[in-house]
Amino acid sequence: MDPVQRRHTIVAAVFRLVVAGGVGAVSLREVAREAGINIGSVRHYFSSHRELMAAAAHEVGERMAARLERHGPGEEEPVERVALIAEELLPLDAERTTELIVLTEFVSAARTEELYRPMARTMAADLRTVLRDALSGAGAQCPHEAAEDLAALVAGLGHDAVLPHGSPGPDGIRASVRRFLRGVLSGGSQD
Repeated sequence: MDPVQRRHTIVAAVFRLVVAGGVGAVSLREVAREAGINIGSVRHYFSSHRELMAAAAHEVGERMAARLERHGPGEEEPVERVALIAEELLPLDAERTTELIVLTEFVSAARTEELYRPMARTMAADLRTVLRDALSGAGAQCPHEAAEDLAALVAGLGHDAVLPHGSPGPDGIRASVRRFLRGVLSGGSQD
């Protein structure tokens, strides 16, 4: 198998294990079992559990960044353009749900494990930059403050959706984002 594809297969196995049981469910042995390969193959590509988890944390960030990069200036009206960017970070389909669960687990682990802290800090800063730029391009009067608020909204909606205490569902998530953006981009209330 192509080395790039093998690494992808291994990282995909990490994602499945994290979704099923959290960061603590991942061991080299479990990854090998989940990927359907022997543990020596896992160790060939990732010499340690730490290296494997760092690669998985990096991958979740890269996937989200790749989706965000697809959004350049468009023909959509400002609220819709910014909403589409925000939605790339929300669990509105199976792929984004998996990525958000994995991200949530890694960010939660960053509270006590240094390994995940650089990824968590970088992703938080990148998120705010992307949102600030999108809001600025859409004419927000205070794009920095609006980006902070939108980041908090996205985080809250995502958190609500991937944890077992309830969520408004995809339609409710989309409606919440658009209500917020209409308020920010019209300079009026968010009702």
